[in-house]
Amino acid sequence: MAQEFIPILGFTNVWRYETSGTNLGTEWRQADYDDSAWPLGPGLLQNAETTEYPAPFNTELSVAQGIITCYFRTRFVLPESVNTAPPHAVKLFTTNLVDDGCVMYLNGATVGRIRVPNSPTYLTTASLPPASEGQLDVLELDASNLRMGENVVAVEVHQFSATGGDLVWGSHWVAEIASPLSIVGEPVGVTNLVGTPATLSVEVSGGPAVYQWHKNGIKIAGAVNADLDLPAVSTNSGDYIAIITNSLGAVTSTVARVWFAPDRTGPIPLRAIVSRSNLVDVVFNDFVLGTSVDATKFRLTRLRNGASIPLDSAFSSAHLVRIRLNPSEDWVYWDDYSIALTGIQDNEGNTMAPDSIVPVAWHTTNVIGTLNPWRYHNSALFDPGVYDIQWYGTNYKTTSHWGAGAGVFYRFPVPVEVCFGSLDTEVRFQPQPMLFRETFVLPTNITTLGTLTVNFVIDDGAVFYFNGQEILQYNVPPGPITAQTRSFAGVGLPACVTRSITVSNFFPGTNWLAAAVVGSPGSDSDVCFGMNMEVAYEILPSLPAQLPPTLTLSPAGPGLLAASWTGGGYALESAENLDSGTLYPWGPWTEVPNMANPYVFTSTNEPWRFLRLRKK
Repeated sequence: MAQEFIPILGFTNVWRYETSGTNLGTEWRQADYDDSAWPLGPGLLQNAETTEYPAPFNTELSVAQGIITCYFRTRFVLPESVNTAPPHAVKLFTTNLVDDGCVMYLNGATVGRIRVPNSPTYLTTASLPPASEGQLDVLELDASNLRMGENVVAVEVHQFSATGGDLVWGSHWVAEIASPLSIVGEPVGVTNLVGTPATLSVEVSGGPAVYQWHKNGIKIAGAVNADLDLPAVSTNSGDYIAIITNSLGAVTSTVARVWFAPDRTGPIPLRAIVSRSNLVDVVFNDFVLGTSVDATKFRLTRLRNGASIPLDSAFSSAHLVRIRLNPSEDWVYWDDYSIALTGIQDNEGNTMAPDSIVPVAWHTTNVIGTLNPWRYHNSALFDPGVYDIQWYGTNYKTTSHWGAGAGVFYRFPVPVEVCFGSLDTEVRFQPQPMLFRETFVLPTNITTLGTLTVNFVIDDGAVFYFNGQEILQYNVPPGPITAQTRSFAGVGLPACVTRSITVSNFFPGTNWLAAAVVGSPGSDSDVCFGMNMEVAYEILPSLPAQLPPTLTLSPAGPGLLAASWTGGGYALESAENLDSGTLYPWGPWTEVPNMANPYVFTSTNEPWRFLRLRKK
């Protein structure tokens, strides 16, 4: 069981307040001070504040110009679960909405301050205003000042300037009760090639949990999370443990051994795409050695007739090689091409599989308009379980609770103009999130990579999903959408937003887009949602089928033996024996150095070995 959080005070708790500007000294902080003559009201309490806050304003104060300090007091009874917990297991946290600063007292003792210097008087101004209106200021308080039964909280709120008129106060308190720790998921050792990062993870029950990772018995600075990400360099090989602590004790994981083996595999071309009218970009899985790149290493072929396209130059940058071609009559936009590559090396000097062939993709775009049809769900009263299932998934089937319409969807007390489109479908209001789904169709010969440029109008927040994966949140707290999800804040008039999102989960054919539209935590009942979208994707030609390769060994001169093979994109690998206990790093096979087809062995100087071909 994780740690337990016990609510103590909420933002809407009732406070007594004194705003006359009188110097109350220090007696007012004490638990036995008589505040019965002070007026009272629920939070948030405010004076002359026009900015919308994350919690509602429930009490309007009257604070005259020039008054710097106002006083607030409230009481709570300590919950039994906090009272009976071991003292060292209890922590006390407060989240505050304050304009401009404050000092907090618990049962007469100072327990926290926000933007107010030490030893303030009623004429002391706050040292700074909040960085932004409505920001949440979180503090850990001294829990040793809690006592059984009734507790008294006293707060003095200070203005940054005597001429400042706005004031806000509200506070949310919670007690955290720790529970004993135990490890339920040990970190697992891993062997990766240099260049492939590794992640170690440890899972615990109980909490709170403070993590610290160690390598070879030495604490790793900054390694304080349940997951440890290790860059793929040989110096990160070693033995790792995690030590997890809280106020009740500590637990230590088993040892996880990590080895980053030297990279002995050549680079692999992942994709090729026309980036400009006479440029083709080839992307590799590894950094490319620049000195191994020139135009003679590439062959660009028109699949329609087998014609070769003249190439002018080639240069590399990190994982990318850019090829400049000399356009000819056989270079025709949107036609089908392939590119063959050989002799390219990575920064470790490993050579790629000879004659690897990659289809050449073209960028293209589709526009999904504002008036595209959507299915929408605003029947939470009759179908509350919809939030408990993957309504945004590709396999979800809409039910009779889903309506149909086209954007812009709206419900306003008075209709207003929006930034694009027209108010097309009026919907009824519900406080729970309103759900939307639509599909669009792409060609079947596409890659999985692309970009969605989304333009949307929204009141108040939204979460978007593409093919079952969340891709964007706007004005909504992180976490899954539930019936209780609300936006961070209301937006007033509908907001117009544009976002560009890179995705890697395009489907050939039908694709699914979904959105949850979330209302504000306030009492407004307006709804607005509409969007259009530009979909940028890559068209990919099909390559001709290849016959299975044939590996042939033949003499190549005195003391020389040549290995040659048919088919492109096959790496030649060798092994001195096939004993599974001989591992590099997962088996006995390694790619031959300086790979070429044919590949020549010096038979008099090299040991007996086995050979095989592996498709890259």
